[in-house]
Amino acid sequence: MTKKTENVVYERIRSKLKKMVRKNKDLKHALLLVHSDKLKIHWKFACGITGVKHAQISEDNPYHIASIGKTFTSMLVAKLFEKGMINYDEMK
Repeated sequence: MTKKTENVVYERIRSKLKKMVRKNKDLKHALLLVHSDKLKIHWKFACGITGVKHAQISEDNPYHIASIGKTFTSMLVAKLFEKGMINYDEMK
């Protein structure tokens, strides 16, 4: 991917995320990470406002993830299985 194409894709993603947060009145903020070892990209996007001070959110704001941790963990396990690094039968 050329640098110009990378910039266009980056801006499209950023713009789309901002629009989605603005349109949805129930959504106060969003954080999105796009990572690809193959394409050598690691993009962090954040938009919206914080709940307490109504300040602009940033990529470095702490997030309380509550029960979503189980989802992340299961995805990590699935990715390890997909790469052949673990076997589900060995987990018993």
